[in-house]
Amino acid sequence: MTDLLRAERDAIALLGLLGRADRQFDPPLGGGGGAAPTHRAGLNIFGCVLDNCDGELLAVDRNTIHTDGSPLQHAEQRAVRSAIARVLAKRPRPDHVTVEQYYRGGMLRANGSGPGDALRQGATCYTTLEPCPMCSGTLLQARMQRVVFVLSDMEYGGAWRMLKERYFPADASSCESMEIDAAPSELCHRAADLLGRLRIRARELRLAGGKDMHALDGCRDLLHEASGLLAATDQRGLCTRGGDLERNARTLAMFKALVEP
Repeated sequence: MTDLLRAERDAIALLGLLGRADRQFDPPLGGGGGAAPTHRAGLNIFGCVLDNCDGELLAVDRNTIHTDGSPLQHAEQRAVRSAIARVLAKRPRPDHVTVEQYYRGGMLRANGSGPGDALRQGATCYTTLEPCPMCSGTLLQARMQRVVFVLSDMEYGGAWRMLKERYFPADASSCESMEIDAAPSELCHRAADLLGRLRIRARELRLAGGKDMHALDGCRDLLHEASGLLAATDQRGLCTRGGDLERNARTLAMFKALVEP
C-alpha cells in the first residue's frame, strides 16, 4: 500500500505543479546577444509543500526574483515559509515544547520509524527543479520530511545530499528525483509518460546550450498537457483506499482548484 500511495501522490503532485506552472507561465523576454533569457516575474520554477498527514496542500509558489527584485525569492523559499505559517496555525506548538523541539520533530517532520511513515507523517516539498544550495539548506533546516524534484540541475544540484551528510546526518529525511511507477493506474501511467517526455525535452534543451533553470521555458506544451490531465482526473481515477484515498483525494481537489479557470 505504501508503494501505491507514493506513486499516486507523486503523480498528482506532478500534474498539479506542472499545471500551476502552465497557469502562471512567465514567457521569457528577449535574450539577444547571447544573454540568458529573463522574465517579468521570475524563472519558471515552481514548488509546493504537502501535508503528509492529511493531504492538505500547505503552500504552492513560484520563483519571483524579478517581481521582488531579490535573488532570495526562490520557489522553495517562498513555499516553505508559507507552509510553516500554515502549520503553526493548524497544529500550534504546545507551550511545553520548545521551538527547537517543535521544528525538529513536529512541524514538517515526524520521528516515526514504521513502513510508510515518511509518506503519512510530516510534509513533502515538491519542486520542478532540484534544489540549489540555498534552498537545500532551508529544507534541511526546516526538517522537511521528504523532498522530491522533477528535473535535475546539473549546475547547482547535489547540494542537499552534501549538506545532509555534513550537518544533518541523523535526520530521517530524504531528497529524491521523482520516479512514478506506471503500473497502478491510468493516472500513474499517464503521469509517468509525461514525466519521461519532459525529461527528454529538458535534456535536448540542455544539449542545445540551455540551462536547467530555464528548462520549463521550452516545455509550455507539456505544461498545458499536464493541466488537461489534471482537469480530467477526479476521485474515481484514484486507486488508493481508506485513509490514503482521503489524503490523495484532498490533494487532487486542492490542485484542481488552483489550476482550473
